[in-house]
Amino acid sequence: ELIYLLHYLTPNVLQKVMNDFNMILFYRNEFLNMFDIIKSLRNSCAHGSLIYCYKSPKYIKLNANLVTKFDLNPSETGTPNSVLSLFDTLKIINYLESTKPLKKYINSIIYHNNKHFKSPDFDLNKRLLLKMGNPNLKDWKKFIFRNSEYHF
Repeated sequence: ELIYLLHYLTPNVLQKVMNDFNMILFYRNEFLNMFDIIKSLRNSCAHGSLIYCYKSPKYIKLNANLVTKFDLNPSETGTPNSVLSLFDTLKIINYLESTKPLKKYINSIIYHNNKHFKSPDFDLNKRLLLKMGNPNLKDWKKFIFRNSEYHF
């Protein structure tokens, strides 16, 4: 229920919270939208959903500045955009907390799949990464396995 608390904090208290994330009150809507998205990922994990298939719910409307700032690719277009993949959600998380530790796990999966399931006609890794939002491992290395390069 912390997300509800954040939405109803007075501006002076919210500014103190946002300072911990190197953000100013001007970006209040972006900040709250980031936490709405993270909450939906948390709920998917907590309720046994397959994390590699994660898609944010349509009811979370994405802030246009957030889409631009993080170079997000929502799968549902409209005004406003909605539905993010795991890849795009991890870009947002990486702004708040490093996602570097995921590199070890994803590399292990990639290595295992290459060892056991690689064939010219079937690339399990590409299919898996595509399901998670981006089939290009180089993009994962650029956006997820490094410190965030985004700034508010």
